[in-house]
Amino acid sequence: MADKDTGGRLHRNFRPGHIVESLEIILCRPFFAIARIEQEEDFGVDFVGTLLRQSLRVMIAEQSCLIQVKISTSARFEFRGEGVNWLRKLVLPYFPLVVDRSYTRS
Repeated sequence: MADKDTGGRLHRNFRPGHIVESLEIILCRPFFAIARIEQEEDFGVDFVGTLLRQSLRVMIAEQSCLIQVKISTSARFEFRGEGVNWLRKLVLPYFPLVVDRSYTRS
């Protein structure tokens, strides 16, 4: 999110979250076909993953799920009010994932 009145700036708390989300997608690619949700459309789901099963010469799409990724420093998955209603109405399973990037600090 850039500041309204200035260009070329991004709140420093958002960048690690973006990096973690990209990392999680890379780590899930061997198992899932990934449909990423663009950030401006992201209301609690970062991507839809469809499990893939190997068959002779093809990959077969099987079950799908919704995945939300958070960095460990802000890993709070709270649902209240309308959020609880949203969660109850989901058709696909929802999986919150937390990524800890602390190993990269010196």
